[in-house]
Amino acid sequence: MSEHLGKQFDRELEPVRSRILQMGGLAETQLLAAIDAFSAGNVEAMQRVIGAGKAIDEAFNAILRQLITDMTENRRATSEALDIIRIARAIERVGDHTANIAKNVIYIVSGVDVRHAGAARKETQQA
Repeated sequence: MSEHLGKQFDRELEPVRSRILQMGGLAETQLLAAIDAFSAGNVEAMQRVIGAGKAIDEAFNAILRQLITDMTENRRATSEALDIIRIARAIERVGDHTANIAKNVIYIVSGVDVRHAGAARKETQQA
């Protein structure tokens, strides 16, 4: 019976696996674009790299929502789902690190510090 449940959960996870592969592709594309933009000193390309992180974040959030739903419906799948969440989180962090690279390069090339621009904007809006 547990083997049957495992196979059923594997089938249920196929869309999540596909999303993780897609998310990994986005992170890879973002990282390669950051490296190319760094090589060229291209600030505009770096700004596009920073913006590309939203798609990765959205994919991560969709995966997380799906796995939480799956875990509530099938408690036996919790361990595997948590492992998959860790994988998705690591890929999401690649996107965050890539955006940080881009922000640092923008600062080096242009002298404009965009590294904490989002936090400063939030503080200004809250005040």
